[in-house]
Amino acid sequence: MEKDAVEEVVSETANLKETVVTAEDVAEAAVFLRSDENKYVSGMNVVIDGGYSVTNPVLGRNIRKFFGDL
Repeated sequence: MEKDAVEEVVSETANLKETVVTAEDVAEAAVFLRSDENKYVSGMNVVIDGGYSVTNPVLGRNIRKFFGDL
C-alpha cells in the first residue's frame, strides 16, 4: 500500500484522532532511551502506537474491513 493509504487506514481506526505517527516519533523515543532523562527506566517495552494495540477493541474487524481475510 502507498504511505497515504496506510495513514488513512490507521487514522480512521486510531485512538488518537487527527494524529499520525511519524518516523520522528520513533526517533524521539530512541533519543529519550539513550539520554540521561531515562536513568530510572529499565526492563520495559516501548510501544509507540498511541495506545492502538492495547485499547482498540475493533482492531481485527478493521483489518478485515480494509484488507479482507489475509
